[in-house]
Amino acid sequence: MIFSSKAEYGVRLMIELGRQSPEHPTSLKAIADAEGLPLAYLEQVVARLRKAGLVMSARGAHGGYWLARPAEEIAMHEVRPGTRGRDRADGVLRARSHRARALFPRA
Repeated sequence: MIFSSKAEYGVRLMIELGRQSPEHPTSLKAIADAEGLPLAYLEQVVARLRKAGLVMSARGAHGGYWLARPAEEIAMHEVRPGTRGRDRADGVLRARSHRARALFPRA
């Protein structure tokens, strides 16, 4: 399956946030640098993920982003529509996520 760049960046952003501690918000610049992604484009993606209720944010010097729910509760079929809207491929992701259950496996 081919993903749009927004969907790919959204998944990469969510994985990176899943690696971080929710007690310390992560800046988009840190994620952009760690993942080699363009900051301006990542800002667009994270805005959509916030609107979808997958990501939370705080403003200010110590602000940043964190996952709205524990990583193991977020399924792939939630991330892709959060980055670009629904299409036919979402049904495939939903079916596969039902089997895999979560984007982030438990350690």
